[in-house]
Amino acid sequence: GWVPPLDHATRDDWQKVYEPSEDTFLLLDALYADRAALRASAPRVVAEIGPGSGVVASYAATLLRRPLVVAVDVNVAACDLTRRTAAACGARVDALRGDLASCLRPGTVDVLIFNPPYVPTPDAEVGGAGLS
Repeated sequence: GWVPPLDHATRDDWQKVYEPSEDTFLLLDALYADRAALRASAPRVVAEIGPGSGVVASYAATLLRRPLVVAVDVNVAACDLTRRTAAACGARVDALRGDLASCLRPGTVDVLIFNPPYVPTPDAEVGGAGLS
């Protein structure tokens, strides 16, 4: 399938924003596989929490035939890169700086996407209580 371009991203961007990884592309595949059901639900507002590069938000905007897509990230650099990724593929995505869903009005989101980054944590930081 199609993947939004990231040619516009710079080395500096990747110092501040997580690069898309395998789980990102698995999520794109899952959205594509469920596209008929998602389109049938006719979402007006799609929100992605933590968009990072904006690849998923831009993909959703294009795949779902241009609903309003809101991408919320606490990282200013991620918001900027999300805007540039959306612009690069002609997607309608509004990138907002915020903490999780705190800037979204309850009851207004039809589809919520959240793909938090996997960051390995040493056992010593977790507390060693059998968590890993």
